[in-house]
Amino acid sequence: MPDIRVLRVISNLDIGGVQRQMLLAFRELRQRGLTCEVCTIDEPGRMAERFAAEGFAVHHVPFRSRLDPLGALRLRLLVRRRDVQIVHAHMYGANMSTNFALMARGRVRLVNGYHNQIPTTSVHQERSIRRTAGRPDAFVAVGDSVRQVLVGLGVPGDRITVIHNGVVGPETVAPLPERAPGEPLELLWAGRFVKQKRLDFLVDVAAECRRRNVPARITLLGDGPGHSKLSRLVAEKELTDWVRLPGATDDVFSWLARADLFVSASFREGFPNALLEACAAGRPFVVSDIDPHRELLEGRSAGLLLPTTDPAPWAEALAGLAADPARLRPMADEALAIGRAHSIPAACDRTVALYESLLAH
Repeated sequence: MPDIRVLRVISNLDIGGVQRQMLLAFRELRQRGLTCEVCTIDEPGRMAERFAAEGFAVHHVPFRSRLDPLGALRLRLLVRRRDVQIVHAHMYGANMSTNFALMARGRVRLVNGYHNQIPTTSVHQERSIRRTAGRPDAFVAVGDSVRQVLVGLGVPGDRITVIHNGVVGPETVAPLPERAPGEPLELLWAGRFVKQKRLDFLVDVAAECRRRNVPARITLLGDGPGHSKLSRLVAEKELTDWVRLPGATDDVFSWLARADLFVSASFREGFPNALLEACAAGRPFVVSDIDPHRELLEGRSAGLLLPTTDPAPWAEALAGLAADPARLRPMADEALAIGRAHSIPAACDRTVALYESLLAH
């Protein structure tokens, strides 16, 4: 395969699902002969040093606004200097800045990537996507639900490629913990403490479990802007024995090894990384009934889909599983099958195919 030089453009390399996916993809793409670099436009972020330490060039071109002419000029010069063939941007801010900077880009191919069911936060942003829909050579959506949103915003469906997130599982999949009927189940959530994750609802689930004497404890693993508020909520509801907040970790699989179930009450996702990691670790799940979770479930019996309007059905479902923990074993096998189907090599197969098709025209 000829060398393909790719520049990924993103707002920052802070710790998050998109950034982790990018690093995993870079490792795999490098083995296939591609040269991958990254450019941040807001701030480098905490993962910038990790990318650089692994030999991936990290550039920073600040944009004061999405239409910053100086930032646009610097980005064009960077693309020219690094002899980039593919510029692949991620999420609304970087997409719009890159579309503006590379309006006249010559032979460089431009890709816009979207990672969430709701790629915009305002009518103005929706109009911007509609107005610039003709500029990128291709769009990447992480799931069918994201693709449908983009089509609704005026992006031609034949220019959207769905590339599901991939996952690298643990070297050894730990068996489910042995639980006697009625023994407390260990539930795990992992991610960033942001509004769309509905962590306050999971606290309500814990409160309902306490009220009903359902033996289940929830660990909320991670950090983010909502951490302090959630910690206060747990204390106010006197749930410190039912909800634990240990902070962030780089080793989520060691926590999954001790868990019986993964839980998520998100009201929107793209193609959820944390749930993929749970599947790769062979952990069944109880999650909100939203399109991305249904898409990942693929009709398998790996988990339960529940509404987030009332914590009572969640407590009832957990009570049933605690009373008969043997039900979790076939669910765990199905979850592991999902994790193995969504590998990083499989995601990179589709990525490379897209890049090659763009460069062939």
